[in-house]
Amino acid sequence: KVAYPFGHGLSYTTFEYSSLDARFDGDELKVSFSLKNTGERDGAEVYQVYVGDVYSTLTRPIKELRAFDKIYLKAGEEKRIDVNIPVSEIGQYNVMLHDWVTEEGVYEVYVGASSRDLRLSERLYLGTPTPYSVNHRNEDMIG
Repeated sequence: KVAYPFGHGLSYTTFEYSSLDARFDGDELKVSFSLKNTGERDGAEVYQVYVGDVYSTLTRPIKELRAFDKIYLKAGEEKRIDVNIPVSEIGQYNVMLHDWVTEEGVYEVYVGASSRDLRLSERLYLGTPTPYSVNHRNEDMIG
């Protein structure tokens, strides 16, 4: 385990994440959630959105950072955050097609304060068929 995971930071206030709504809409993954400063002081939070391909045909990380931003909230203030991620950005490079491919299947969307402090998650299905699965014809792969 690392001492300080990606996104780890100290703050003089606390934040609450809630009301996650994630969905595939055309060529975008749309993620929306509420972020509230529950502390007594104004403060900043760097929210992070991770996506994981649950049943990928390639070995991939469980989750990959796809979006992040810093938001300043006054004590007690709450905002709705909307993040749009192109579906092409959650794919992987297919050496047979010499192109980036986003596989059809189940994806997990995570939202939180750091890679080890994920507060919300939702499982989604992407129904866009790929030309073929990476190992469909048992061809050798490089990389």
